[in-house]
Amino acid sequence: MPTGTSQLAQGDPAVVMSGTSAVQDDGSDPLGAEIARRFHVRATAVWIGAVGVFATLVVGIALNALWPQWALLAIALLPIAAFATVYSHTRDTERRTVTVSYELNDRAVDLWKLIGLEFAQFALCGAIWEVSSGSSTRDLRRSAGAALSLARARAYFFAAMPPRVASNHGAWKLTTPRQTLYFLPDRILLYWDKDVHSFSYSEITADAGQGRFIEKDAVANDAQIVDHTWTYVNKDGSPDRRFRDNRQLPVCIYGQLRIRSARGLEVVLQTSNPELPKRMKHALELASAMRPTAPSEQSSLTASAHR
Repeated sequence: MPTGTSQLAQGDPAVVMSGTSAVQDDGSDPLGAEIARRFHVRATAVWIGAVGVFATLVVGIALNALWPQWALLAIALLPIAAFATVYSHTRDTERRTVTVSYELNDRAVDLWKLIGLEFAQFALCGAIWEVSSGSSTRDLRRSAGAALSLARARAYFFAAMPPRVASNHGAWKLTTPRQTLYFLPDRILLYWDKDVHSFSYSEITADAGQGRFIEKDAVANDAQIVDHTWTYVNKDGSPDRRFRDNRQLPVCIYGQLRIRSARGLEVVLQTSNPELPKRMKHALELASAMRPTAPSEQSSLTASAHR
């Protein structure tokens, strides 16, 4: 994925960096544990297909050596191997997939539709980045006047179902070079460090804000340019004439979104549209209102895994 840097304009608030740590699973979520278990179930269809082809070759070679006139009979093993492979693939899909069925009442349906509209707007953002680290700049004159340089990489948000999960309702996917999150009606699934972790929306904290950033790369079409500076700049803001290749750089207002939980999840995003993090935070708060309750409390949303 494309990577790059942006620089925090001097005087703006610092940005917290993404840094999902060792996620703690407390065992209180059976459905999340089942999704994680199915994720590690290995497929057998490929091995069965390979064994079938190998067996066909061995039998063909043996027949050709002993009874050449019967060598072509080995080809009859191919349909058997093909049938075994297809059957194994079907069984693999069943063994490796959790089917989650949601029953939503009218209120929950309306909430999920509203959340989907907010997610769709976030997906239309001109550019989304995950902020992974930052370092203070030593020489403001050579850093376009920026106090902090951020390391970031492109992130993408779109509608997609998680691996090993089937459902009667859709999901949304946030993918970054470091981690992948799926947003379902009742939970967030984190695919990270070769494992799967489940978080209810009620345990997620989202913080939204804005900041001025000096953009050295191409400016997205929905970004707001509020000022300009120079690659090499004097203290009074004028360009340093000692440098020939001294580009003028735009200063943009970018949005900032931080999604975290006490169990270790931490992702920090930068958005070219400064308004979208607030809308995303609102969507996550709405999702928290949809969390399942005990059956005796007439829950508005229930989920079950068909095994």
